[in-house]
Amino acid sequence: MKKREQSSLFLTLDSLVPLDHPYRKLDQLLPFSDLSQSYQSLYSPNGRKEKGFEFALRALIVQFMEDLSDREMERYLQENHCL
Repeated sequence: MKKREQSSLFLTLDSLVPLDHPYRKLDQLLPFSDLSQSYQSLYSPNGRKEKGFEFALRALIVQFMEDLSDREMERYLQENHCL
């Protein structure tokens, strides 16, 4: 098998998502990691590892953009292996 054919067998997430996708634009507009830094001190080092403020903020924005109810959002997160 030629090298070119072999490399086309593997897909990456970046190759599947168009460059002009709204979620990519959102990442460029909002500095999620910077926004979440101020909330890091509120989390306890003990107990179960949490998803964090950045994940919650992203989920709320997706829920608003896609006009999802709370139940639809929960199913969306489960189906996409986010929970």
